Amino acid sequence: MQECVDWLGGVLFDASLSATVLLCLVALVLVGCRQPVRRVHLARLALVCSLALIPLAGFSPLPRVPVLTILRNAVGDGETLPAPLADEALAADAPVALEVVRPPRWAGRTFPALPRPALILVPAYAACVAVGTVWLVLGYWGLGWLSRGSRPPAPGTLSVYDALRWDRRRARPPLRVSDRVSRPVVVGAFRPSILIPSALDDAEDRGPLRLSLLHELAHAEAWDPLFNLVGRLAQVFWFFLPPAWWLRAQLALDHEFLADRRAASKFGHLPSYAGSLLGMASRPASAGENPPAGAGSAALTGSALVQRVLMLVQCPFPVEARPPAWWLWSLPALMVSATLATSTLRIREPAGTSAKPVTPNATTTQPHVFRLSRLTIPPKAAALNGRAPLFELPIRLPASFDLTIHVWGTPPTLVDTRVVGLRLGTPADRLHTFAATSAWHLVQIRRAAAGGPVTLQVDDHPIPVDADHGAITSWLSVEPAPGLEGQFQHLKLTW
Repeated sequence: MQECVDWLGGVLFDASLSATVLLCLVALVLVGCRQPVRRVHLARLALVCSLALIPLAGFSPLPRVPVLTILRNAVGDGETLPAPLADEALAADAPVALEVVRPPRWAGRTFPALPRPALILVPAYAACVAVGTVWLVLGYWGLGWLSRGSRPPAPGTLSVYDALRWDRRRARPPLRVSDRVSRPVVVGAFRPSILIPSALDDAEDRGPLRLSLLHELAHAEAWDPLFNLVGRLAQVFWFFLPPAWWLRAQLALDHEFLADRRAASKFGHLPSYAGSLLGMASRPASAGENPPAGAGSAALTGSALVQRVLMLVQCPFPVEARPPAWWLWSLPALMVSATLATSTLRIREPAGTSAKPVTPNATTTQPHVFRLSRLTIPPKAAALNGRAPLFELPIRLPASFDLTIHVWGTPPTLVDTRVVGLRLGTPADRLHTFAATSAWHLVQIRRAAAGGPVTLQVDDHPIPVDADHGAITSWLSVEPAPGLEGQFQHLKLTW
C-alpha cells in the first residue's frame, strides 16, 4: 500500500510540475493574443492537454528530464572531473589553469531525515478531487433535474425560436420553460437544451426573448457547454494551480463575448444589442431565481459585463469570426508537442539515485577528487612563530582522504615545508647537506577514517607523525619554507 501511495505521489508531483509549466506558457500566449476566437481554441486545447498530463506522467512514454538532479548538479556536486594536464605541459612551462572540483555545499553537515510528503499530500489531494468531482456531478444532476421539471414553451415562443437561424448540421437544442431559472441558460454538455424563465415565455415584447435565444444558440453552436465541462474537470484536478483558474475564467469571458458577437450579427445593430443586454442584466430578479452554478452561460455582472459591452461597441481592432486556416491546422500540433515536451519534466529521482546529497563520508562508486596541476607561492618572510604564512585551498579536508602532491626542494628545506599542517621532514634531515640538490619529492598523506591516525610518506619513505610535525589543518593547505619560493604540482585529493 505504501509503495502504491509513493508511486502515485511521484506521478502527481511530476504531472503538477508539467501542468504548471504548460498552463503558464499558455497563459503568456493568451496575454499576447488579442483575438478572442484564437484564445478560445488555445485555452480549450490547453485544458484538454492538462488532463492528459496525468496518464503521461504515470506511463512515461518518453525519456524523462530529472529537474532536481539537474539543479543539484548546477549548484555543484563535485562529480565531474577535468582531465589532468600531461607532464609534458608542466615541463614546458605551458600556462596551466586551476582544475578544481568544487566540494558539495553540504560537506561536513548533517541533516535530519526528511518527512515523506506523499503519505500526507496524496490522500489530501485524493479527498479534494473526490469532493470536487461529487460537487460537479451534483451540479449537473441538478441541471438535469431542472430540465426534467420543465415544460414545453408556448406556441408563439416556439415559433420565434424556430425562426432563428441555426448554423449546424445537428439538430438544434430543444427549448423548455422552467419556473426555477431567472435568465435563459444552456444546460447539458453532450445533449444541450435551452431553458428560459416563465417571464420570457409570457412576455408580449418578443425582443428580449429573441436576443436571449440568439445568445444561447450561439453557445450551443460553438460547443461551449462541453468545453465548460472540460474546464471544470481541469479545475477539479488542478485546483491548487492558479493558472488553471485564470485560464478557465478567461475562457468563460471569451465564450460570452463571442456568443454576444454571433448573436448581435443576427439580432441587428451592435449598439442595439448592447443596450438590450444591459437592460436585461439590470432587470431585478425575484428571490430564489439565481441561475444554477452549472449553467452554460451564467449571468455576468459588474466589470465582466461592462467589458463585454465595451468590446461590442468600442472594439479597437477587427474581431475575427473564426481563426485563420493556418492557426487551426498548426495549433493542435504545437499543443501536442508542448504537452509531450512538458510531460518529460520529472521531480522524482531517476532509478538508482538517492535524493539525499552526497557527503564526503558516503561510500560512492565514483570517488570525489580535487586536482591542482601547479601552484607557485612567492617567497614569504617568517612570522613571529618562525613559519611562513599558511596558504589554504578552497576545500575542507574530509573525514577520510588520500592526498598526493609533488613538492620541489631539498631534504633540509622539506623540514620547514608543511602540507595540511604536517612538516615533511624531521630535524635530523637538516644534516643531510650532501643531498642539497633540489628535486621533486612525492608526498603522500592518508587518513583512513574520522579521528583515525594520519600516515605520511615522502618519496615512499614513511615518516612518523607526532606532535613535532604539527596538527593537521581543517582545510587543504600548503606552507612553503620561510624565505623560499614554494613550488607544488600534481596535487590530487581523493575521498
